[in-house]
Amino acid sequence: MFKNIAVAIITPTHTKKSFDMGLVLAKKLDSDLSVIECVYKNPPKFCFFETKSDKKM
Repeated sequence: MFKNIAVAIITPTHTKKSFDMGLVLAKKLDSDLSVIECVYKNPPKFCFFETKSDKKM
């Protein structure tokens, strides 16, 4: 039925459950399994300082 199964892992709390479910489904259907891990980086914060007290904020 399905030749390719894709599992997207977004949060660490659901990593094992999502992977295991995709693996079981891929084995049952004899299909390929692709795992996509989403990584979010903290964007850099650019600030412009006018006084010394602004730098402490």
